[in-house]
Amino acid sequence: MTAHVAYPSLDPSGAPATCSRRIVHDLLREELGFDGLVVTDALIMGGVQDDAGEAHAASRAVAAGCDLLLYPNDPAAALHGLEVAAGRNVGRAQLDASLARRDHWARWATPADRAKSVSDTDRSQARELADRAIHLVRGSIAPLGPRLGLAIVDDDLGGPYAPPSRQPLLDALGALGADVVVETHPSGSTRPLVIALFGDIRAWKGRPGYSQPTKDRVTQLVGAARAVKRDVLIVLFSHPRLAEQLPAGVPVLSAWGGERPMQEAAARRLVQ
Repeated sequence: MTAHVAYPSLDPSGAPATCSRRIVHDLLREELGFDGLVVTDALIMGGVQDDAGEAHAASRAVAAGCDLLLYPNDPAAALHGLEVAAGRNVGRAQLDASLARRDHWARWATPADRAKSVSDTDRSQARELADRAIHLVRGSIAPLGPRLGLAIVDDDLGGPYAPPSRQPLLDALGALGADVVVETHPSGSTRPLVIALFGDIRAWKGRPGYSQPTKDRVTQLVGAARAVKRDVLIVLFSHPRLAEQLPAGVPVLSAWGGERPMQEAAARRLVQ
């Protein structure tokens, strides 16, 4: 996958790598001998577009040597860009080679004798990988017991794309026999409090970590729980480095991301 990033030492023109023939064709294809598929990063990103928009970005990417265009905001404009590139900027030999690569890997990915459904083995392996990814970032976790308070703090709301549902976490805890009370405000409960903190890295946020309201909310919940001597655990559904932004002295369990498999793995870790 190409990056929409300029590397002046590789291409002094300042073109993003996605649109740089010196990087994609000359360096990657010719010098390094890579003959696999080259896929662009999402074309909706501003880093690859200029005043001419997505059609021009698509044309430049194909001319540079990319095989597949990812996530255009306007597929019709991207298709027009491909038609322009095929007619003016890209030779027949390059187009034929690109199509051959695409067809080869499409056949490899979908052999006729392989079932399209997810097998039990696939599910088992996915579950094992998710369980292994869950790890303690700091502190220690005492046995929480089956009665839990759960506060969901979601830093992923408000963007252009809806985040994954948070219901799988609740469903998985219930299926494992946990008695969970969802807390929307600090309470005087004696149950251990699990703070499920969702905060995936998203370009639309314009920041690498949590918003101030999110951090304030976590601090409020931790303070209220400590005031009545409740055990507190933060489950971090994001990169573990973000634990540095959270209140000190609270155990933090990293689940890396907020997708369903990681929510279910976190639930299994909480009630083990």
